[in-house]
Amino acid sequence: MTKTANYQLNQWEKSDRIMMEDFNADNAKIDAAIRAAESSYIPLKSVTATNFANVSEIDFDLSDVNFGAWQYVVIDLHIMGSGYVNTLFSDEKYLLDGNGNKISTSIGTDVSYQHRLRFNCYGNPARRVTYTLDETYPYRHESITCGAMSVLKFPVATTSYYISAGSTLTVWGVK
Repeated sequence: MTKTANYQLNQWEKSDRIMMEDFNADNAKIDAAIRAAESSYIPLKSVTATNFANVSEIDFDLSDVNFGAWQYVVIDLHIMGSGYVNTLFSDEKYLLDGNGNKISTSIGTDVSYQHRLRFNCYGNPARRVTYTLDETYPYRHESITCGAMSVLKFPVATTSYYISAGSTLTVWGVK
C-alpha cells in the first residue's frame, strides 16, 4: 500500500487488504486538516468603545495592525446607535462602491446590525486596498495601500443619527 504525499492517506492497490483501521485513520487526518483550514482566522485586535455617550463619529486606531502582512484582514463591526454610518480611511477617503457612492452601513442597538469588512492585501503592503463589505462584490480604493492603513473612521451619515458606547470592532488576520 502506498501513501499520499501531503497527508499520508492510504492508497490501496488491488492486492492490498483493506482494513477499517486504515479508513478511520484517514478520516481522522482529513477531519483535522479541515478543522485547521477553518480556524485560519487569527485574532489581531478587539476594541470596545466605552468612554462616550451619543457621538457623531467613532474612530478605531489600527496602526498596530500590519495589513500588508496578511492575505486578508477581516474586521467585524458592531456599531451601536441609530441610522447609518459611512466608513473612511485615515486620510479622509471614503469607502466607495463600484459606482463611486459612499458605502453606508446600518447601525442599531440590536446584534443583527453586525457587518464584516474584508481587506484583500495578499501579503503585499504596497498593494492598493481592495475590500468587500458583507461579502458583496470587491471594491478597490485607488489611493490607499495596505501598508498605509492606520485608522478607520465611522461618521454618521446625517446629523440626526448617533453612535453609542458599546460599539465593537474585532480584527482578524488570514495568512
